Amino acid sequence: MKIQRLLSTFVLALATALAACGSSTDGESTDPISARAVDPGNAGGNKLLTVMTRNLYVGGDLFEPFLSTTPLETAAKVWGEILASDPYGRMGGVADEIGQTRPDLVGLQEAYRFIVTPLGAEGPILLDLDFVAGLEGALAARTEPLPYRVVAQQQHTVLTIPFPTQGIQITLIDRDAILADEDVAVGSSDGGNFAAEFVTTLAGVIPVQLKRGWVEVSAKHQGVDFTFVNVHLETKDFGPLQSLQALELAGRFAATAPLVLVGDTNSDPTDPAYPVSPTVTLPTPYTILTGLTGALTDAWSALGNGSGPTCCFDADITPPSRELFERVDLVLFRGAISPTATRRIGLDPLASIGGRWPSDHAGVVATLRLEDPRFFALR
Repeated sequence: MKIQRLLSTFVLALATALAACGSSTDGESTDPISARAVDPGNAGGNKLLTVMTRNLYVGGDLFEPFLSTTPLETAAKVWGEILASDPYGRMGGVADEIGQTRPDLVGLQEAYRFIVTPLGAEGPILLDLDFVAGLEGALAARTEPLPYRVVAQQQHTVLTIPFPTQGIQITLIDRDAILADEDVAVGSSDGGNFAAEFVTTLAGVIPVQLKRGWVEVSAKHQGVDFTFVNVHLETKDFGPLQSLQALELAGRFAATAPLVLVGDTNSDPTDPAYPVSPTVTLPTPYTILTGLTGALTDAWSALGNGSGPTCCFDADITPPSRELFERVDLVLFRGAISPTATRRIGLDPLASIGGRWPSDHAGVVATLRLEDPRFFALR
C-alpha cells in the first residue's frame, strides 16, 4: 500500500476547500561565515547574524513499517537501524560543525527522542535516547565548551509501538528545536503543529497522527530585534498536504518582520505544482513561501550561489551513496535584512563515526546583515 493511495480522498477534499477559498563545508561562500562583528563599512551600524539549519536525521526509514505487510517486524528492523546509525556519535559531528561555523542561532529538525519502557508501562525507563540532550552533551564536552543553550522546542508526532515478543514498548517523539549562542538575547518562544496532518494506523490498530510544525523565538542580536523561526514540512510523498502546511506557515508570519525562517521544507525550487484534480493545482511550499505577495526571500538565490543540493544521502548514511539531488534545506528572510554569505555543511563522512555522514541531509549556514530600516528603505 502506497502513501499516495492513502492520501487520495484526503487530498481531493482539502484541495476543493482551498479552491473555494481562493563536518565539512564547500566553497560557495564569499564572506567568512564566522564573521560576528558590526559591519564597519556601514554608517547605519548594520549587524551580522549567522544562522544554521540542520536536519539531525532519525537514522532509518520511519515510513517503511507503514508500507510493510509485517509492520511490527519491520518497525523492529528500523529500530535496529536507528541504533546502528550511532545517534550520539552523529550529534558529536553536528557539534563539530557548530564549532567550526559558530552560528548565532541553530534550527534543528528531526530532534528525536526515543523512550523504551516495559510493555504497557510508563516506567522504569530502560533507555532514553534523546538527540537534543546528546547534542548538548557534545557541545559541552568539547575541549573548549561551546556556549549554546536550547531556547525552544516543539513536539510533533508522538507514537508508542509495542513489541510483545521483547516485552517492551518504544515511544517515539519527533521535535524541532532552536539553539542560541550565549551572545543572543532570546525573549518569548512559541510553536505549534499544522492543522493539515495525516491520520492513519500502524498494523491496523495503532492510531497515528503524523504531525509537522514550527518553533519560534523573539531575539535580539547586537541591538536588533527580529523573529527566528525553525520549520519542518511534510515530505513530498504527501504532496498537497505539505502545500497546505506551507500556507498555514505563510499566513501565520505574513506580517512579521524582520523575520529569519530556516528549516527543512522538503520542497526544491524546481519542483512542479501539484495537480490534485483536473481543475485544481496547488503551488509547492517553495513557491508559497517565496512567490506570494509579501513573501520571504531565499538567501541562497539572492546571492546567486547556484543549485546547492542538500538532500539526501542513502538511508544508511554510509558511503557509497547517491549524490545529493535537491535543495530543500533553506534560509529565508523578510524585512531589513541582506544576505552576505551561504554555505553547505556536512558534505563529507566522518571517520569519528565510522565513516558515516552525520545526517542524510547537508546543512546550510548563512550570514545575514541586519540592516538599519531607515537606510534599507532607501535602497
